[in-house]
Amino acid sequence: MNANHSDAGRAAGKSKRTVAVAAVLLLLVLTVSLGASGAFASLKDTTSPVTVDFVPVKVSCVVNGDYSVKNSGDIPALIRVKLVCNWVDAEGNVVADAGALPVPTVNEDWQQLNGFLYYRHIVAAGEITVPVIAAPDGSGAPEGLHLQTVILAEAIQAEPDGLAAREAWNVRLDDGSWKAQKPAA
Repeated sequence: MNANHSDAGRAAGKSKRTVAVAAVLLLLVLTVSLGASGAFASLKDTTSPVTVDFVPVKVSCVVNGDYSVKNSGDIPALIRVKLVCNWVDAEGNVVADAGALPVPTVNEDWQQLNGFLYYRHIVAAGEITVPVIAAPDGSGAPEGLHLQTVILAEAIQAEPDGLAAREAWNVRLDDGSWKAQKPAA
């Protein structure tokens, strides 16, 4: 009887241990499941969508026949131009050795700096600058040639505070006067 009793006691002990291990494992699984779902619920409950309204802008300009420049973009712009003057023949060929070119008279609203002419004012969308130069005087042209004046214009976003011009052109507009600045390192 002792042998049977001790076998039954051992079986009951093993059964209690198995139940205890199973209970611990079940508790562990439940804890991990609840913790993961709680973290997910917390993330789900505390985040909300963010709406970003990005509106692309257009920065562009067009040179008019009177040597003014129109801001053809949809935001305020800063404008600079490069003048290219040449003697050309009747077919439009540039003649390089035809003599000195006349120096155009630049309007006072334009400032020369670093080989460009910069407009001293911010130009609103759709607005036009004053002419860069007076109509060129072609008098004194070598025989068979005429003066060709080309204006190459660039516009850059004026807002915020001329930052684009400082970064791209290495200049800044201060109270109607352009200043060169050192390029960013």
